[in-house]
Amino acid sequence: MLSRRPSLVSKKSIIILENGQNIQVSFETITASGAIILTESPYDIPDKFTMEIFRQIKHCNIVWRMTGKVGVRFD
Repeated sequence: MLSRRPSLVSKKSIIILENGQNIQVSFETITASGAIILTESPYDIPDKFTMEIFRQIKHCNIVWRMTGKVGVRFD
């Protein structure tokens, strides 16, 4: 189970797209309710997607985008 306190350790993860492609990303911060994801192409990530985090599948919604980062909320 993910803790409520943010983790500041950069972790790698995979975004699983509907077409079967994967995008490898890293986390800046992750909590039980969401994360800040580091990516070179924040606008290439769909508004809703599935992510594998610590061997768990999470359904994600993008809350905001900026250069090099996206903020997501877990469903």
